[in-house]
Amino acid sequence: MSKFVCTNLQSKSDMARVNYKGVETKIGVLNSYFCVSYQKFTTALNEGHLQDIGKSYPISDFTKMERDFYFRFPFPDEDHRKFGDVDDYHRSIPILIRDPSILNDYYDKSRPYEKVIKLESQLGILRESDNRKCLAAFFSYGNKGQTLRVEEDSKILKIVKQFMKNNVEPELDPEKKNLYKEIANRILDGYQLEMPKLKIHQSSRLSSKAENVASRLLKRKKGKGL
Repeated sequence: MSKFVCTNLQSKSDMARVNYKGVETKIGVLNSYFCVSYQKFTTALNEGHLQDIGKSYPISDFTKMERDFYFRFPFPDEDHRKFGDVDDYHRSIPILIRDPSILNDYYDKSRPYEKVIKLESQLGILRESDNRKCLAAFFSYGNKGQTLRVEEDSKILKIVKQFMKNNVEPELDPEKKNLYKEIANRILDGYQLEMPKLKIHQSSRLSSKAENVASRLLKRKKGKGL
C-alpha cells in the first residue's frame, strides 16, 4: 500500500500535527506528510512559524534526511496554497515507462513494453552511496501497491527522460505541458541535477491522430484571424 493512502490512519494518535502560526494544523499521518511539501515545511520552520505539538522529538528533526519522512511533492500549481492546504491527498502524476530496465521487468519481447508509474512524494534521505543529502522521488505502480524509491542519479535521469518523451512531448494542452516540464525540473532539483539534453526520436513524436487534431485546431485559429 502506498505511503500516502489516508486510510492508513488508525486513530488520532497517528495524526501528524504542528502548531503553524499559533494554529494546530494537520500535515499528514505518522511519517507521511501528504499535506505539505518539504520546501514549504522548511521555509515555515526557518521563518519561526512552527512549534511542536506533543512530539517526542524536536520539530527540527522532521527535516533531517536520515529520518525517512515522506513529504508531498511540490506541485508547481500548488505553490500559492497556504501551509497544509491541499484538495487531493492522493494526488499523483502518471509517467509512461517504455524502458523495462527501470523496473527490472521481465516481459514478452514480442510486444511493446509499457507501464505507468505514479509520482507521489519526495523522501528526504542521506544516500549511502556518497553520503549526500537529496529529496528522492517516491513512486507507486501496479495493482498490488508496488512502490519505487529512487536514490540513484542514473535511474532518476532515465525516468525523467521517459517522462519528457512519453508524456511531455505528446501533450497538446500548453498549460499542462508547461506544468509537466516544471514537474520534471523539480524532480531533478531534489538530486541537484540539471535537465539532460534529449533527442526526441520518431517513435516519441505525436501520433498521427494527435497531429491531425493539432492541425485542425491550428486551422480554426487561423480562420478566426488569431
